Amino acid sequence: MKYKNLIILVITALCFVGCENGKKNTEGEGDWYSGRPDSLQYDDSVQYTNVDTVYGHFRGKGVDTLLVECVDSTSWRLYSPSGKLAALDVKYAWGLYIVDEGDLDGNGTDEIGIRREQEMGNWQDYNVFTYHNGKWCYLMPSTTLYHSHFYGNLNHGQDAVKPAKKKGYVQVYYSLCIDNIILSDTIVKVNPISVDECDSVPVMELYKVSEDEEEENAIETTVEVNEKAGKDLIRYKNDVEKEFQKLIGLSPENKSLFLKEKKLWEKYYEAVKTVAGYEENQGSYALYYYDVLEQAIRLRHESIYNILLNLQGKRYKFSKKRFTRKMVEESYKSFRESISDDNNLYYPNDSAYMAEHKESLKEEEKCWNEWMAYRSVVSSNLPEDIRSVYDGCTNLTIREKLRQVKNQNQALGVTGDEPWNCILPKDCSDKALLEYPGFDKVWAKHCKNLDWYPTFK
Repeated sequence: MKYKNLIILVITALCFVGCENGKKNTEGEGDWYSGRPDSLQYDDSVQYTNVDTVYGHFRGKGVDTLLVECVDSTSWRLYSPSGKLAALDVKYAWGLYIVDEGDLDGNGTDEIGIRREQEMGNWQDYNVFTYHNGKWCYLMPSTTLYHSHFYGNLNHGQDAVKPAKKKGYVQVYYSLCIDNIILSDTIVKVNPISVDECDSVPVMELYKVSEDEEEENAIETTVEVNEKAGKDLIRYKNDVEKEFQKLIGLSPENKSLFLKEKKLWEKYYEAVKTVAGYEENQGSYALYYYDVLEQAIRLRHESIYNILLNLQGKRYKFSKKRFTRKMVEESYKSFRESISDDNNLYYPNDSAYMAEHKESLKEEEKCWNEWMAYRSVVSSNLPEDIRSVYDGCTNLTIREKLRQVKNQNQALGVTGDEPWNCILPKDCSDKALLEYPGFDKVWAKHCKNLDWYPTFK
């Protein structure tokens, strides 16, 4: 659904009342009358904000502090005591609900989400602000959300806007009233527009484009992107199966060995599905799920492709570096240990859930070991000229698996450029792979100093 269809509700009838800064909300559950959190008693003479101070990497270097100040009955100011940031003025709001959005667009700076709370009513607008070229800007057009969607379905606004898989876009949720009040979402292109430019023109007007431009720049919805990813996964799996059929066609005497190995890979693939079901971390669930399954298919591809080339008379130069199952075992252990309440990569701080996640990884590792153990059996039954190539393929497969486990399954679906800069790329050197301690450790080090990134030479 195109973003122009979002409903924008502007409330203009506001009372002039006194200010009282510092009223805090820690509950965040909306009530039916005012849309305010339940922890705030309804009082015509009181405004509020849920925080007094906001912290973040708004400039992309160091931690900045913003103090929240009530200016008058409908105006607020967020300002930096150090003077390193320009002040952010927010108007037409009885109160503010502020969300630390983190880095939504992957450019290394944090964004702030602000819900303009009104004196009455359950429909309020939500804006995301970013610091761009020395000015506060709207990251995207405002979205309108019903109070129960905002506080309940979207976790007090934490999930109102998320990074999208495609660079320069974000996933935005909004409420619609058709036959009933529903929550929907769309993908929106990031386009910072200065708050100063919006004093006299509504932000939605500034974002308007012609129908021709809108059609030309149309982006797929989340559902469409997920459907495409699912089809791509099926296509990839089918392509690898075609290569396998060519393999047994060129080596019919080893057909039974190769077919049994395939069954063990399929068992491993099912175990990977279970692991993927426990991992989400704020991203688009279907996209991440397909991403993890694609990794499992890639391992089978590595195990087949080069022996097929060899049987067709082609040669592949394998790395002389030997990768061992022990290396993978140690990385699995580190992966499981990182699943804890102390690691904010794992969003559900639920001990039972995390225990199940760890057990699913143990089962996956068991199936992986069974698959690799049988490849040793296959190798011992192959002619010498084919065996050396087959063993080279096994080494490549173990190498790729080591990279996947150290990356903790693409860091559990994190999005944006910044985390991806801390993940081992597919073309990393053997040295970089062996020295890489694991994504959770690299990411923790990066977060201590945003100017630091690893190198993968």
